[in-house]
Amino acid sequence: MDSTKASAPSTGFTRFKARFQPQHTKPRYVTKQRAKIMDQDSKMEASDKKQEESEKWREQSEEKSRAEFLTLQVKVESRICEVEKHDDLMQDLVEELQEKVGSC
Repeated sequence: MDSTKASAPSTGFTRFKARFQPQHTKPRYVTKQRAKIMDQDSKMEASDKKQEESEKWREQSEEKSRAEFLTLQVKVESRICEVEKHDDLMQDLVEELQEKVGSC
């Protein structure tokens, strides 16, 4: 058997189609509509980038505020302990003075 007969015979249309298939996939020129779309796309990309940057800035700002708040909270809580100690001392002193005044 001949190998050329075993394969499918090529028709004239197949050769024509292969010969005249477009060599490019993108248009060779930019139409007004395409230019408008490209402009809108670039504006959307810029807007998205600005939005991402502002979101990142907001998150950093919130994180910084949280850290500052925690620092303040620790300072206040440590001062509360000191005030409570002083309050106890003051209460003891007042009781001693009341006893001295009452005994006189």
